[in-house]
Amino acid sequence: MAHFLAQVGYSPEGWQALVKSPQNRIEAVRPAIEKLGGKIETGYFAFGEYDLVLVFQMPDNVMQPLLRWLSRREALAAPSRPLRC
Repeated sequence: MAHFLAQVGYSPEGWQALVKSPQNRIEAVRPAIEKLGGKIETGYFAFGEYDLVLVFQMPDNVMQPLLRWLSRREALAAPSRPLRC
């Protein structure tokens, strides 16, 4: 499987939801990634343009559906930008 780096930024609505109901978002997305045959290697919350950085493995044939799913998440301000490593 290929390795990918995803950089994600939250929208104001996404931040409001996290403040109202704090939770580990890395663990929240783990089941979705694993259901698609992937595996999260590590994830970090960050400061700056992106709020979350995620390194994961994913079969090439499921990256397009995953990108479409991520792009529809209204809580994300900056679209995920997976970079193949």
